[in-house]
Amino acid sequence: MKDFSSVLFNNDWKFLLGDNKNAHSVNFNDRTWKRVDLPHDWVIGRPFNRGKEGGYTAQNMQGFFAWEGICWYRKEFTLMQAHAKTVYIRFGGAYRNSKVFVNGKEAGGRACGYSSFEIDISAFVIEGKNLIAVRLDNGCEATDRWYSGSGLFRNVFLKVVPKTHIKTWGVHVKTKLSADKKQAEITVSTTIINRGSTNESGVENGAESAVCLRILAPDGKVAAESSVPFSRDDMEEIAVKQIVSIKNPLLWSDERPRLYRALVYLETDGKKGEPVETGFGIRAMEIAYNSGMTVNGRKVKLKGVCLHHDAGITGSAY
Repeated sequence: MKDFSSVLFNNDWKFLLGDNKNAHSVNFNDRTWKRVDLPHDWVIGRPFNRGKEGGYTAQNMQGFFAWEGICWYRKEFTLMQAHAKTVYIRFGGAYRNSKVFVNGKEAGGRACGYSSFEIDISAFVIEGKNLIAVRLDNGCEATDRWYSGSGLFRNVFLKVVPKTHIKTWGVHVKTKLSADKKQAEITVSTTIINRGSTNESGVENGAESAVCLRILAPDGKVAAESSVPFSRDDMEEIAVKQIVSIKNPLLWSDERPRLYRALVYLETDGKKGEPVETGFGIRAMEIAYNSGMTVNGRKVKLKGVCLHHDAGITGSAY
């Protein structure tokens, strides 16, 4: 899924390996901290430490790196018209036991270092210059049985959207192919976040708005379109379902992985919002105990491995 309202937030962070109880403060002096760009894994730069024990110890599983420790990241950023927007910060992964502070106040966090998570920081940001600080603790418990690394080792995104907007991870596509494979029914479900009494154009919540859907074929041509009105009432979450049909669809397979794209955007008072793009394939897949898996009527064997994010001596930042 591609959200065009999200921007990469990876550059020009400051990093400290160590702890300081005041590091979340806006006025804290971080001039001596190391400048880094994300994704960043601080463990891979540490010296080797073989230790005295053999076997499956945490030290050995971490590639003999000194993996325990607390660290901080800080970044300044500027926002304009913040009062009229909803602002999110999204972490692809923050290893681990993260606490996120915005302008000196704790805004959220996540214990698991591998899970993506998003925080609504609208109540913490101000017009002009802002500060975000992240504390990570990788020393309070045993680590994994593979190399985990540590730090903000995935992409970070900043998302600034209108008060009424498509929810993050809020577009879901379901396909149904006819028995003769000559027609596909596409169901697109969209969840809308609706906050505030008016939008930034001054349109009241009771006004009519629409969820607009455009399906693009693998060659980029429009395959189907739909527009469904919804009422901007007092509900904070609004669910909208759209169903369109595609004749003679191009089918997805492992040999020819042809993908359609669903572009969903909101339109209010004639103004179009940023689209959310979701790629999907149309195919008939069946799994039977006596015949295995078939895709579009052809038997297919699954080939692959269960691969951790462990990248060994190359680190875990990607």
